[in-house]
Amino acid sequence: MRNYRILDGFWIRIIAIITMVIDHIALGLGLFSFLDTSSNLYWILRIIGRISFPLFALGIVEGMIHTSNKEKYLLRLLGMLVLTSIGIYLITDVFKIVSYTSGNIFIDLFLGALIIYFLSFKNKTSLLSLLVIGVVILIQFPNTPSFLRSSYSFYGISLIVLLYLGYLFACYNAKLKASKYMMEYEDYKLTSYYQGDINRMYALMIVLTNIIFFIICMYFPYFNQLLVMSVQDYSIISIIFVILYNGKHGYSSKWFKIFNYLFYPLHLIIIFGLLYLI
Repeated sequence: MRNYRILDGFWIRIIAIITMVIDHIALGLGLFSFLDTSSNLYWILRIIGRISFPLFALGIVEGMIHTSNKEKYLLRLLGMLVLTSIGIYLITDVFKIVSYTSGNIFIDLFLGALIIYFLSFKNKTSLLSLLVIGVVILIQFPNTPSFLRSSYSFYGISLIVLLYLGYLFACYNAKLKASKYMMEYEDYKLTSYYQGDINRMYALMIVLTNIIFFIICMYFPYFNQLLVMSVQDYSIISIIFVILYNGKHGYSSKWFKIFNYLFYPLHLIIIFGLLYLI
């Protein structure tokens, strides 16, 4: 049977970047009144943009699992958090191009990765993850500036953590299957079933996160102000690409790493700057 898992980590990132740019173009067009925010085109573009975050979250989980140096990985994320916050600060407070952006996605990614880091100790150190959750609560106050606000609030952090827990469960289940079929665990990991188990668990966690937060937003309107779940629910579309993920890192080079680090703040400045000048 032909292997349908054709997307490696490189293409997952590319798809996430493309859908994110589409989303931010729509956001910018709406903020500058080039596009009616009640139009079908606006919401179609925003719905396409919902695909991006689960794929970025997947990349963070896979990165934290497979990196040889978690501390260095976290420092790189922290550096991008600071750089992006500076970019958003320039847009909103210095040049006053716009008064609002969708927040800093690297706050979501860094805090999610930090919780995974603490949980990986599997001892009392894991309790430090509760402090990170406290930080998430503090940065969600209404008057928090855009450059200090996460893009996806509790939803974003929860999705990253649940993806990680889903991975751990899939690995535990894979060990049981290997034992059942009288195989070594490392041998079972080489089969196509192993990545399939992980992908299905990733997809399940994306669906579960959306269901949980849809219910929360129904009963607690404050959370719906932070994240409009009627739109965010379309992020479930991302599971199509998750199922096609083959677990491989894919293309990597120094220039692409630099591109990944610089693209987010630069694309915000370019999109909002051009729309402001027009």
